[in-house]
Amino acid sequence: MLHSQLVRKVACIALILGLVGPVRASTSYTDTYRSRLVHTDYIQQYASWLGIPVELLMTVQILETGWVPLADKCTVLGADGEVGIYQIMPYHAKGFGYKVVDLYNPKINTEIASKLLRDRYIKYDGDIANVLASYNGGHYQAVLQQQYRCSTTKAYVERGLKIYKELRK
Repeated sequence: MLHSQLVRKVACIALILGLVGPVRASTSYTDTYRSRLVHTDYIQQYASWLGIPVELLMTVQILETGWVPLADKCTVLGADGEVGIYQIMPYHAKGFGYKVVDLYNPKINTEIASKLLRDRYIKYDGDIANVLASYNGGHYQAVLQQQYRCSTTKAYVERGLKIYKELRK
């Protein structure tokens, strides 16, 4: 194993175990958020192509990676089997004609997330709170009023709206 691969694996394990955390910048939140994004070229490409706000894709990436600084170098795997920088469920990959292993490719991960977000953006008439609720907890969570959503989705939406508004500045 190459030294750089070993260092990367150790860093990923340390992040996953919570032994190290993200570096906090002393600049504005907007600069801090943007500095944490990976694969911004894919974000720009798919947002433009699908007609969704760039900031929406940025927000979801920030929420889903949990500010893991090495998100583009680590295999980001969620507790329920979600994969990659947008934490895509394997059944979504299959629904878009991809294999689960394809979710480890950041471009494909961004493409699927973009398409899912576009569908939700259209379905909920651009209501970002409902788009975020649906992405996090499914369509059922989006149709519930905020006070009736599960606590996880409620927190996800609140955090997401703050990040989205900050990125729109």
